[in-house]
Amino acid sequence: MREWIKNITLITIGVLLMTVSYNMFLVPAKIAPGGVSGVATIIHYLVGFPIGAVSLVLNAPLFLLGWRQEGRGFIVRTLISTVLLSLFIDLIPLPTITQNSMLSAIFGGIILGAGLGLVLIAEATTGGTDLAAKMIQRKIPRLTVAWVLFILDMIVIIMAAIAFSPEEGLYALVTIFVSTKVMDFLLEGSKSARAFNVITKKSTEIAARIMTEMERGVTCFTGTGMYSGKEVTMLYCVISNREIPRLKHIILSEDPNAFIVISEAHEVGGEGFTYNRPTFSIFKKKQ
Repeated sequence: MREWIKNITLITIGVLLMTVSYNMFLVPAKIAPGGVSGVATIIHYLVGFPIGAVSLVLNAPLFLLGWRQEGRGFIVRTLISTVLLSLFIDLIPLPTITQNSMLSAIFGGIILGAGLGLVLIAEATTGGTDLAAKMIQRKIPRLTVAWVLFILDMIVIIMAAIAFSPEEGLYALVTIFVSTKVMDFLLEGSKSARAFNVITKKSTEIAARIMTEMERGVTCFTGTGMYSGKEVTMLYCVISNREIPRLKHIILSEDPNAFIVISEAHEVGGEGFTYNRPTFSIFKKKQ
């Protein structure tokens, strides 16, 4: 029961943020950032129908088709978030903050991404193309859900560019980009780490200093350089962002010619790191 209350609270807050995004920024600027809500925004400006009501009508067949394919808990939470979003958009009037379309695209995207992130943390979505993409992917397995979502969003953006103007379509792309980055931040956490891959002839010395001076674990791999044909040693180490300069100093002070590859590492768990809560990452997209 406590987990259910927590999820409903997250969904409600997330939907409220999404309502702020749509009613204060995106809808007044004619920005349709993909998904069912984007289609509803276009229909609203063409024929005057309420955005929330149109979204609910468009989502209804998707729920009926997806009811048997998805888990009952997920569908119930998604239904709640979808209904709340539709009601809030139509029933909560909010003032327009700015007439500048770029500001609307950026700040609308930030708030939209934050709201969607909270809904996804509660293991739900706001319906729309998320459910449609999963059903299409089951019929066409060679396509990933991410690609299907991308195609569906691009169709909506093209529709917006035709209905409004190409400029509004470009603003919608900005909103999608910004909101996705904000969702990534919430879902993957601000505690993302860095993974170091180091090919060096001083692997023993570097590994010893990392373990003693930084108290971080190191894994050693051996391989063969395909160009030289010689055996090489590679060290693998995951550290926090603030430790990057220190590790670079250790590596380069021992071997100035070391080959270093640094990449982002998300959802890092284990000794020295706090594991982030698992998320429903397959649905990290907009309605």
